Amino acid sequence: ITMFCTDRECFRSPLWVPVLHGLASAFLLFVHRSLFWNINVLFDGPLWITFAECFFTVLVCLIRLRSNRFSIFRSLNQGIFTAAKEHSLNMKLPLSFSLMIICNNLCLYYMDLPMYFVARSLAVPISLLFVYRKQVVNKCFGIFLGAILVIVGYIVTLIEENLTNLLIAEGIIFGILAALFTVIYFQEASRLPAGNDEAHLKQVYVNNAVCSVVTFIAVLITELGELRYLPKAFFIETMVFWLLVTLSCITSAFLGTFVITEATTTPVPRREMVGLI
Repeated sequence: ITMFCTDRECFRSPLWVPVLHGLASAFLLFVHRSLFWNINVLFDGPLWITFAECFFTVLVCLIRLRSNRFSIFRSLNQGIFTAAKEHSLNMKLPLSFSLMIICNNLCLYYMDLPMYFVARSLAVPISLLFVYRKQVVNKCFGIFLGAILVIVGYIVTLIEENLTNLLIAEGIIFGILAALFTVIYFQEASRLPAGNDEAHLKQVYVNNAVCSVVTFIAVLITELGELRYLPKAFFIETMVFWLLVTLSCITSAFLGTFVITEATTTPVPRREMVGLI
């Protein structure tokens, strides 16, 4: 990395934050992959699983914040902007978080694992487009070069998949949207105060509360009929299904804090270099 990035800010933040984020993301990805593709159950509800993860995270945050008496209802009564200023919240984050999570899970639902990575790979080029100024690109030429390679590989892979009739348009669209909302989310999250764990926890709570409402409405509209197929019988597949749902909920709760901590402590050049690797 030092060969390509000469900005010393790239190395002042702890490396363990993006590493933990990457490990937790990879684990959650394979859990989702198993839930969407490998488990032999009739239930087919990616949005319901997203709702379960967000709702579980809300409960965890409520327990940890019970001594502060912080809640969505108190914030609404107090006034959104007043509560945001008092508690150091970014009110743009919940919407971008909700769209990021939903699009990401739907992309994985429609695409197999290799194409999922391809569909989501545009996050770095989009980040360059949104975030970087010319002088920053010059300082981190490796990121700029890596982004070009990502775009070339993306186009080549799409052409090959289209020739074999394996290209799924919905997966590509959700992948591009997920990459876009990921960049927007990190941009907004980086404006939160660094090192303020309580403010970060409150932000995770608000993000997941809003996402829970959004996904709940989406489940009622699109997956209500699937709920009757939720596994209930005492079979091995049923136990594996609920075990994976539990693991995904626990991992999502930890991941929400990792992401905000990384956004507030890790400079963009270093984050993108880790992403390219």
